[in-house]
Formats: sequence, C-alpha cells, structure tokens
Amino acid sequence: MRRIQHTIAGLIAVVLLSITGQVQAQPVPNFSFIDQESGQRVALSELRGDVLYIDFWASWCGPCRQSFPFMNELHARYKDRGFRILAVNVDETLADAQKFLDRIPADFQIVYDHAAALPPVFGVEGMPTAYLVDHRGQIIYTKIGFRLGDREGTEARIVEALTAAGKL
Repeated sequence: MRRIQHTIAGLIAVVLLSITGQVQAQPVPNFSFIDQESGQRVALSELRGDVLYIDFWASWCGPCRQSFPFMNELHARYKDRGFRILAVNVDETLADAQKFLDRIPADFQIVYDHAAALPPVFGVEGMPTAYLVDHRGQIIYTKIGFRLGDREGTEARIVEALTAAGKL
C-alpha cells in the first residue's frame, strides 16, 4: 500500500511539474563536458556565476525542432549578460545529432552524451527537458516538453534569474 501511495505521489509531482514548471531550488548535478571551441574539458561547477539553461534533446524529438530556434534567440539576446545554454544531446550516434543540426543549426553549446548517462542523474522524464540554473548553481525552474506558447514565461524566468545575479 505504501509503495502505491509513494508511486501516486510521485506521479502527481511529475504532472504538476510538467504543468507549472515549479521546482524547489536544488543544486544542479555536476558533470563535465568538452568545450567545442577550446577542446578542453569543462566542469559544470566552473560555470557558477552564470545563469545556465540546460536542455536535454534528441534528433527524433519533434518539439526539439521548435525549441532550437527559441534557444538561438535567447542565446543571441542574453549571451553577453552571463547567460549560457548547454544543449545535451542523448542520441546514440553523433551522425543522428549532426543530421538534426544540419537542418536546425544551434548557435549555442552542444554537449554530447551518447551513453545517456546524464538524464537519470537529472531525472529527465521526456524530451526536451530544460533546467534553468541560477548563478549560485541552483536549479530554479524545470520545463518538460516545449510549446510555442511557453516562450514568454520561460524568458521571463531567465530575465528574473539574470536580474537576481546582477547581470541585467
């Protein structure tokens, strides 16, 4: 009986999260990635001080085709204000990700996770899933899925986080 109650409570939390995007601030899991420009390994913790938008995506994800132009807009608007996008690709092959990027280019950092090790660490429930991380390294907003109508609300949260960080 407790297991059923726990499962139901967990499902309700996931549904509420996907509807509202509200999360209680929690530390972002640390991971490292290869910076495309420098070829150097970078730990996420080294980016503390910036506002991060970590987006999990895959080439087969329909809503990702709509989210990439939006993320390009955000990147262009706020990149000089301490805002950084890390789009974590979870395709099994680099070729699948590259085909997507050939059709829909990204002006922001792409991180490849072909072993799909990071989604369970972050608790990713669907594609795309985005996490907004404040300048202190706390996840302050999570969004499962993407709809064009979500853009204003997401951008408002980014502006709030940049303002709180003293970047705007």
